[in-house]
Amino acid sequence: MKFRSFILVGAVAGLGVAGMTAAFASGDPVVDTGEIEVRAEIAPFIELTILDSALDWRAPTFERADNDLANNTDDGARARFSVEANTNYALTVTTVDGCWNASNLLNAPEASFRQVRFKHETNGDWIGGTLFLDRHPGSRGLSYSWNNDGADCRIATGTYPAENHIWGLGAAFRPRLVGNADNPGGIAGQLPAPGVYSATARITAATQ
Repeated sequence: MKFRSFILVGAVAGLGVAGMTAAFASGDPVVDTGEIEVRAEIAPFIELTILDSALDWRAPTFERADNDLANNTDDGARARFSVEANTNYALTVTTVDGCWNASNLLNAPEASFRQVRFKHETNGDWIGGTLFLDRHPGSRGLSYSWNNDGADCRIATGTYPAENHIWGLGAAFRPRLVGNADNPGGIAGQLPAPGVYSATARITAATQ
């Protein structure tokens, strides 16, 4: 034990007691520096939020002009939804119950057009019509209409840049076009029975 004590005392004496006292008394911090890179990866993000879950409209007459919401700026003429995306995106609209051809009721070329199937709430009949998307709800006109002259039966938009934007969905109803499962091409001379006719639009927002 004495031998180890002698070495310790010798080491302190070699540094110099005055020098050790001065170093601690100065108060200078002992500093070392290192760097860590902190990173966050932002994945492509898109969120579609339905703001109005239904679009209700009462047909004032059977005439098509009265049932076209394209130029109607009333608050109830659009069902609104928002899209928030941090990258380019596009919209597609389809319907749950698909579409139909009123081939027995229309002349060419409309006889081949695909009508949205607006189904009666109870009796199984359906009426015709189309859907449209409005880039600026509340303004007159529409931006994208139902592709009724093709087999895809849908609306497909162009590509839009990253944004947070509110869209509107509208419709044009054709109550004089009536069909059902037994008469898929339409029933000549048939007027729609009273009641609610509806179609469910499925809107898909996808990054590009």
